[in-house]
Amino acid sequence: MAYKKIDPAKAYRLLNSGSLLLICTKNKKGEDNMAPVAWTCPVEYDPTTEIVIVCDRNHQTYRNIVSLKHFVACIPHASQKDIVVKTGSVSGEKINKIEQFNIKTILSPSLKIKVPVGCIGFIECRLIKTIRHRNSAILIGQAIGAMAGRNAFTDRLLSEKKEGRTLHHLGANIFITTGRLIK
Repeated sequence: MAYKKIDPAKAYRLLNSGSLLLICTKNKKGEDNMAPVAWTCPVEYDPTTEIVIVCDRNHQTYRNIVSLKHFVACIPHASQKDIVVKTGSVSGEKINKIEQFNIKTILSPSLKIKVPVGCIGFIECRLIKTIRHRNSAILIGQAIGAMAGRNAFTDRLLSEKKEGRTLHHLGANIFITTGRLIK
């Protein structure tokens, strides 16, 4: 998929459909990891996009983000459901998910973190706040860069087009995707 740069102030428009995200990270050794996160939301757009993800504090993804202070929020395409299910089925602490599941990747431009080839788009974020609550944490990231598929985004995510079909998690291994545009 060919990508184009998006103004970080408008990156929130990649998330307005409420889709599941693949959170892509690196650990201190430079090993890449990705994990699906369904509880996400844009919370700010001025002067730039800020997003919230809710993460289990026992997961490798959480440790990677808190340790290195950055992550990439990747919007997987509906056709990438298998990547989402597989990366959510095991811990990145125990295996290299990208190698184990033979996930083809590209590097995000600024953070040099691997994201899956064919994703709709991604937002590179620096961690600006962590709120711990019991076994979970609310992580707030500020966009430092964003990319989207040329045919999946104009001034917004084109969820009604084949190229912009996002995944929405309903629980267990049940997903839905976006449909037609209603005006």
